[in-house]
Parts: sequence; structure tokens; C-alpha cells
Amino acid sequence: MPSIPQELVNAIVSHLPMASLKTCTLVDPTLRGPCQRILLRSITLKCWLSNWPEPPNLDEALGLLEDSPHVASYITHLTIKLQLPICAHLSALQLILRKLDNITWCMVDGYYRRLEWTSLLTFGLSAVLAEFLGRESLRTLHLRRVRGFPAAIFRCTAPRLSLEDVEIAESVQERVVPSGRTIVDLALGRGTDDLYPLLASPQFHSQTASLRRLSISPHDKSVALISSVAASLQELQFHHKGTEPRSILALPPLPALKSIEFLIGFPGRRTTPVLDTITSILTSGTSPNLENITLSFSWYGLTHSPSPDANSLAALDAALSSHPNAPAIHWRMNFRLMDFNSAQQLSELAERVRTEMCNAKKMERLVVEEYQE
Repeated sequence: MPSIPQELVNAIVSHLPMASLKTCTLVDPTLRGPCQRILLRSITLKCWLSNWPEPPNLDEALGLLEDSPHVASYITHLTIKLQLPICAHLSALQLILRKLDNITWCMVDGYYRRLEWTSLLTFGLSAVLAEFLGRESLRTLHLRRVRGFPAAIFRCTAPRLSLEDVEIAESVQERVVPSGRTIVDLALGRGTDDLYPLLASPQFHSQTASLRRLSISPHDKSVALISSVAASLQELQFHHKGTEPRSILALPPLPALKSIEFLIGFPGRRTTPVLDTITSILTSGTSPNLENITLSFSWYGLTHSPSPDANSLAALDAALSSHPNAPAIHWRMNFRLMDFNSAQQLSELAERVRTEMCNAKKMERLVVEEYQE
């Protein structure tokens, strides 16, 4: 029987469920390698001493890598859940990080409480993590619940960064090798508002000068950050996590912008300020390359409709039709399958949008999407 090209094998197994992948590794030598690469591509290290909230696993992880050295090359995604003290397991963590030489995606998580980076100095762990996070192979880094993260590491780590409940400190010194890499994708989640002025300051301009994608919360501090990266920014996402959209956000000219998205995560949010912000962008003439606009609603247990203002919908429709690039606008409604109230309100809003935005509908630039969970 003729052999199947490896590219086709990889494409086939990439769509298999976990149970089928495990079966294939046992019964077919041709599929064993590709299936193992998927099954073993991620690992989570639980770095602490006690068995609460769950047992640590550094010794077991090190044993796996020593007994099966080939597994290290399969692992590309690493999650480090870290709480102090871990001094008894420090040598195991060092050995594991040295063996994992193919990591492209990493999360460092302070887990159930914030991790103080300065405390890592006491345990001799900061230098270990600093060396690892500065590797050239690392493409994506997620930081969660970390205080006092050294600015020196921030300046030379992965080009794609996601931060949540993080503080960056210039005063915390770390010896790192300058990488010359710049940030191309930056996501600032909850608990990062204090970072906005810092990242917008001139001292970080060399790291953010090539930023193409930015995800932030809309408030006064965000405008300065957007302005500092306006020349290169192509994708902009606003997440209204804990932030009520009360007024129009006055954005700077964004000449390279191709996509803008608003994630409205709580039921009953007022959408009129969001619509007015989009209209302002369209009519300003300062974002001529805009191609896609997206409004994503999460309707969980919704008790009343966001009820966009009719005048705002009409103004948005007119602005879309007159924009030289005729961008498409997507309304995405996410709701639970069994939540009948949300489903009913989705239908009502969808019909209203189609009625009020008749120009965009005629131009086939209006898309109303429904996602059930």
C-alpha cells in the first residue's frame, strides 16, 4: 500500500478528538508520532510545597522528561503556576526549564494570590525565570497575578504579550541579555490600568513602535497609549470588563487601522456610546484603511436589551455607507443555548439592526451572527 504523505497525516490527526488520538498512538506506528505531538504539546508545572490547593508536580514532570527525552521536543506550550516557597523543588524547576527548549507559548500565573517578583530573589528563582523568558524561541507570554515584574525582562521577552493583574517595576533589577525584539501584539486585561501611562511613555517607545494589535479597556488612560502606537496599529480591541461605556472615546488618527472590535461582556450594557465612537472614527477620515468593525455581546441571563438608540444606528449606517473603504460591520451575539430570554432578545435586536441599518444591508456590509454555548 502506498505511504501517505506526512503533511496529509498531520492534517488528519489535527482534527481528531483526544480519545481517538490516544487510540492511534497505540495501534498505528504511522500515526504515533503526529498524535503524540498533539497529546504532549502542553504541560502545566505546579510550583509550590504544600498539597493545597492541589499537589505540586515538578518531580513527576522531571521524571517524565528524563525517562522519555524525546517528549521535550513535543512540548511547545508551558504553564507555570507559581507560589512561594518552592525552595525544595527549585533544582527540579531549573532542570525542567533547561530541557524544555522548544517552548513558543508560556503562561506565568501567580495562581490563587498575587506573586511578588521580589520574593523570587530570596529563593534564587528570579534569574532562572529571567533567562527562560528571554529566550529567542518564546513567541507568546501571558502574565497573571504578578507584582513587581522587572521592566528589564518586559523589554526583551516575547513579541506577543498578555497581562492580567500585573505590575511592572523599573526599580526591580534583573540581568538580562538584550534581544532587540519589539512587541507586535499586546493585550492588557483586568488589573493593568496603572500600566497604561508607563507603556505610553517615551522610555517604552522602542518596544511598542511596531505594535500591530492592541487589546485594552476603554478609559481616559487608554487614549494616550493608543496615540503612542497609532502609526503602526492595525487591530484595536476594546473590552468593557468592569468599564461602563458612558461617553464617546476620542481616538487619535489611526492611519494603519484595519479592524476594530468592542467586547461588551455584561448584560444590559448601554451601546449608544460605542456606536457613537465608531461613527466618530468613520466620519473623521483618519482611518481610511478600516475594513472590519465588530461588536460582540455576551448575553448571559439577560433581563433587558442593550437597546441601541435609533438615531445612533442611523448615523452609524450613514457613516458606513459614506466611508471610502466601505468597512463591514459584524454584530455577534453570544448566549447560552438554554437561556430562552437571551435568545428572544437576540432575535429582537437582530431584526432591529437589520431594519435600522438598511444602507449597510443593501451594500452587503452588515453581518448579524449568533453563537450558542
